[in-house]
Amino acid sequence: MTKQELAENDYNCNIRRYADNAPPPEPQDVKAHLLGGIPKVEIEAKRPLLEAHGFAPTRILVEHC
Repeated sequence: MTKQELAENDYNCNIRRYADNAPPPEPQDVKAHLLGGIPKVEIEAKRPLLEAHGFAPTRILVEHC
């Protein structure tokens, strides 16, 4: 950061002004939102956690095309 940048920002050194520390946006499955249900990607992402607790998602979820 240069002195000029600091001066232009009233010498504000707040890190949020200069660095984006927001988490990346979550991917959206538009088709799943429009048709209802839970996107397959989300189920697969949680599969290790579900299996660690002895739960199979297919016990309560039905796959739709």
